[in-house]
Amino acid sequence: MKYLFCLILLVVFFIPSHSKDLKFYFKNLHREPRENYGNIDPLYLFTFDTLRVDDIDFPVILPKIGNIENLAFSQLFFTGRENAVNPKITFTLFKNYNSDTIEIFPDLNGNMDFTDDSISYFISKKNPFTYINLPNSKNPDGKFQYKIGYLVGVDSMVILKYKEHFYNDDKSKGFITTDSKYWISETRLNVLSCDTVVDGDSIQIGLMDWNCNGLYNDIDTILENNFNSDRILVGYYGNDIISHEPSAGASILLPETFVDIRGRIYQLIEIEPTGKYAVLRPTNKTSSILRIGDDLPDLKFKLISGDSTSLRRIIVKGKYNLIDMWSIGCKGCIMSIPKFQMLDSLYHDKFNIIALHDWQSAFNVIQKYIEKKSLKWTNGILTPEIAKNLLASGGYPYYILVDPDGKIFKFNAYLNEVENLLKKFSN
Repeated sequence: MKYLFCLILLVVFFIPSHSKDLKFYFKNLHREPRENYGNIDPLYLFTFDTLRVDDIDFPVILPKIGNIENLAFSQLFFTGRENAVNPKITFTLFKNYNSDTIEIFPDLNGNMDFTDDSISYFISKKNPFTYINLPNSKNPDGKFQYKIGYLVGVDSMVILKYKEHFYNDDKSKGFITTDSKYWISETRLNVLSCDTVVDGDSIQIGLMDWNCNGLYNDIDTILENNFNSDRILVGYYGNDIISHEPSAGASILLPETFVDIRGRIYQLIEIEPTGKYAVLRPTNKTSSILRIGDDLPDLKFKLISGDSTSLRRIIVKGKYNLIDMWSIGCKGCIMSIPKFQMLDSLYHDKFNIIALHDWQSAFNVIQKYIEKKSLKWTNGILTPEIAKNLLASGGYPYYILVDPDGKIFKFNAYLNEVENLLKKFSN
């Protein structure tokens, strides 16, 4: 009995209590990941009865929709289906795509048979958008939501840039683009959030389905920069948009994940897979988030010449330095090259470009492209370490602006912002 009493005392006094764990509940309220976010989605004429994927022809079975003369299709990015014909694309039909009322048929199970999905959606001039839920095949309660609608209020120059790329699709495979006036907007609503109070601070906690599969607890341990991991976000109470950038408080999910809430560090204990709740536990750790005003970290990389250098060695003091993280396969990156050439020509004495290409491409292919396009600024190869520290906030292109003193001036800079800043700096 005496030994039992001692054991009870040990349990009470030496096993840590987790009574301070914080549990946050998320309503089924899907939000877009950033302000004014939305993709222009081209529509393609439906002209085939089979679809070729990885050199294999798959038959396409249409729903009973009668005349297919005005039938078009689009491709929605979604990774939450096993055994799909294309594991990353949901093909979606648009009946009467050029009319005032459009019926939309998503291939929810990804088998190219549109007769077994049992659902369709409508948009019209009176109801210009709709919401489509794509269920995860392993966990149907996990849903990835899209907002689909007419393309309204988009700048004509933006449309022109998209047309230059999308009108060049392979017609031999059936990708014949419709007139751009019939294209649609598609917005990924892959953020859940809740407003709450932590240690007296009114804050917003969010979850982001970064890899677009309908679940919120995925941890990528395959890629060196953990790029496909989901995220937990921290923002301001009541905001419609909650940032997914680490510099603003977002954390990439890792085997051991820590979250900074107003300078206090919490360990992530659990995220319910479909995003119903998350549990955080207080720790005594200190924050390591890289923020505006911090010195640029001195991370090593290789120049396109093969020489080794580092970020701090390559920046030019007295100039604004723009770190451009990009890839040949990124259309937005390629579309930005003329702008870079213009800025480099006009402001070369005030402006330094450091372009770091994705490390996963063949080195000789990158070299040839840079030579072909005569990209005269500093060119190097991005590393997983730089990506984890600086690119963790998004895909390509991504720009970080460094001030003339070598301190971080802006994460996720926009080229128009940079141009306006250089104009003022030159004056």
